[in-house]
Amino acid sequence: MWDGGARRCGLCRKGAGLVTVKRAGDAAGVRVPLGNVFIARMEVLHEYVAAGKNVLLSDIDAVWLNDPHGAVLAANADIVAQRGSYPKPLAARWGATLCMGLAYFRAKPKVVRFVEAALERARAAGDDQEAVNEVLSRDVVWEQRLAFQDSTEVDYGVTTAGLWVGLLPHDRFPRVCSAAGAPSGAVVAHCFDRGVLKTDAADRAARAKARGLWALRDDWREVPAAGGLAQYLGNVRRVAARSGSS
Repeated sequence: MWDGGARRCGLCRKGAGLVTVKRAGDAAGVRVPLGNVFIARMEVLHEYVAAGKNVLLSDIDAVWLNDPHGAVLAANADIVAQRGSYPKPLAARWGATLCMGLAYFRAKPKVVRFVEAALERARAAGDDQEAVNEVLSRDVVWEQRLAFQDSTEVDYGVTTAGLWVGLLPHDRFPRVCSAAGAPSGAVVAHCFDRGVLKTDAADRAARAKARGLWALRDDWREVPAAGGLAQYLGNVRRVAARSGSS
């Protein structure tokens, strides 16, 4: 799926770092610019919401310490997302931005139209988070200036099309974490470290382990995919990820 999406969008202006994209049964995979993966994600998102399917996007390094569905649905908005700080100009203007590492899109006509516009922008920019926030910036009005790390409640904005956006509180959905790990009470820990390349998997894994946010055995790649999904997940687990409950 990602491979096909990468070929469709071609080489992107942004995302010079390369990532390996694999299909089932493909041992070697193919190296593609990271921006291609971002565009492929937007293409898949558009396909699903256009087909009437609600979509929850979650990056592989967004560690679920508890099930986020309750908090996401309770926000009761058309788009619900974790807070981020990119693109920087919009973060400076608003106080925070929408992070695509954990983002929920309801399958409504106005959301489909928004995603179509964001997909078009992403194909030019090579980055889905930049595209989504830039399209949103055309007419969104926030109820108040957004807090980032100090946020403890959902904040809302609305566009002229009546599309409501909810940003989840940073204390429960942290993007900035201490070296010790995510704060007590965190639901999803999506820890960002400045200066660490998105394509440096070994470094990112080491940081997750140091924070107690790594649950895979060291040899998980060699574990055979025998039995059902639940059995396989049980076989590759080393320890449970640290609970975020207080």
